[in-house]
This record gives sequence, structure tokens and C-alpha cells, in this order.
Amino acid sequence: MISAFAGRHTSTSISDSRLKAILQLNSKLGNIDLAIQQYCDKNNDDFYQHYILDYRRGLGLKLFGNLRGKRVLDFGCEFGTLGWLAAKLGAEVTFAEADPTALAIAEARCQSYQLFNTSFLVCKNLQDLPIHLPPFDLILLNGVLDNLPHSASLSLPASNQQKAKFLTSFKTYLNSDGYIYLSGNNRNGLSYLRLNRQLRNNIWSLKEYYRYIAKAGLDIREAYGIFPNFQFPQTLVPLSDAKELRGPIFRRKNRLSNKIKAIFPTLMYHLGCIKHFCNSYAFILTPNQHER
Repeated sequence: MISAFAGRHTSTSISDSRLKAILQLNSKLGNIDLAIQQYCDKNNDDFYQHYILDYRRGLGLKLFGNLRGKRVLDFGCEFGTLGWLAAKLGAEVTFAEADPTALAIAEARCQSYQLFNTSFLVCKNLQDLPIHLPPFDLILLNGVLDNLPHSASLSLPASNQQKAKFLTSFKTYLNSDGYIYLSGNNRNGLSYLRLNRQLRNNIWSLKEYYRYIAKAGLDIREAYGIFPNFQFPQTLVPLSDAKELRGPIFRRKNRLSNKIKAIFPTLMYHLGCIKHFCNSYAFILTPNQHER
């Protein structure tokens, strides 16, 4: 089990106008972290301060050991929190993001910390990623599958095939001994059981992760439950460790009645189903061994 401590945060959407306001404040202060902190204080909302600045969001990077000198692609990086931490740890990091305003914040943070081992690409989709890039040792796909363009408007089978094809494409950019770090939500996570059905259909269950990762020609080397979720990870627990999974799954706030909470954990544990109810998962993937 790998742990970190996440700070308090409020949940809110991140609008483009708010991001531009942060960048404008940065142009006056010359310090993007300070600009984010001042913006949060002024608006009484500490979401950005934790979501953008808290290095503990990169908890999953601990799974890969020493990153110094490694080539890392943070695809769909948003504000680049994971890529920024990888760069701080000595990796050569390429940040790729569809939203140029979010990418500008990632770049400003790297400049502020004099992380010149970084490069930045505006990529509306995977096709915008240059094919001539040298292969990467590690590709970060943190929550990307849940937010693929148009996937929510497709039928469920078509959406699943789109995601599998998307994963397959990254093998082109990966070293033969490289890894993909894939994290995302779980349709059957206890926090999501009452979501709108259409929203839940855009999220894979654990069985679908297993099925479509295999269809993508990738092997799962390691699999973890993330608690409370991949956005603000505090703990990573191997899915093979049912005993360790049992505690954090049912300590977290969810909408189950007290009666169900008293029965459900023990029942699912003894049935061997406990791993199917994590809110989020993390997978370490490699190209299928038969394709190497």
C-alpha cells in the first residue's frame, strides 16, 4: 500500500475565464504558484491550489522508481501536475493537452521552477501528436479515458472500441521496455452508483478495463485501487490485496444506507468481489509480450 496525505478541497468546475484570470495575475506577479494561491484566497475556493499545486497528486509516480533521465509523455496533462513532478524528479517530460489555457499554466509552472527539461504541445487529439517523437519510457494517461472527445455521444460498444483503439495508438510512442500509467474512474465505484446512467456508461467497470486493455494489445503488469479517487489520490492498494482494499473502500463517504454499509463490505469481501467497488483504478501497462 502506498499512501500520501491530500489537503482539503472544494469541488468545482474549472472555467476558461478563471484560468485566464490566474494567468493575468501571474503576468503581474511573475510567480504562477503565488498567483494561484492569491486567486484562491480572493475567491474563497482552494480547489485550484490543491488540484494544480499539490505534488501529492503524483502519488502514482512512486510506482516507477527513479525517473531521472527517463523520457515521459504526460498526455491530456491539463495543468501538468504529474508531468511537473516527473520533471522535478529529473525526467525529460513532454506535456500534451487540448486546452491551450490549461497548458499555459503547466508551462508557466515549469518556467517558474526552471524546469527546462520540458516541452509543450497543444494536441486536440492523438493525431496532433508528432509521429517523429523519440519513444518514451513512460506515458501518463491520468483520467484521459473518461474524457475522450465524442465518446459520451457514441453507443456503448462504439465508445468502448474507440477507447481501446486510443490505447493501442500509444504503443507507437512507447519504448519496447516502457510503461503506460493508466488511471480512471470505475462505473461501479460506490460514489458513482447514483450518477446519471449516460454519465456512468462513459466510465469503464473493472471488467471492461481488463477486457479492452487486452483488446488494445497491452498487458496489465500491476493494478491498484486508488482512494479516494485518481484526482486526489491518498492511497494506492494492489487489487490483489482484498484485505487492504476492504478498509478504504468503506471508510470513504458514499450514499449507501447505514444498514447496507453494515452488511455489504463483509459480503463482498467473502465473495471475492471487493476490488470491483473502488472509485478509481491505476494500471501499469506494457505492450503485449507476444507483440514485442
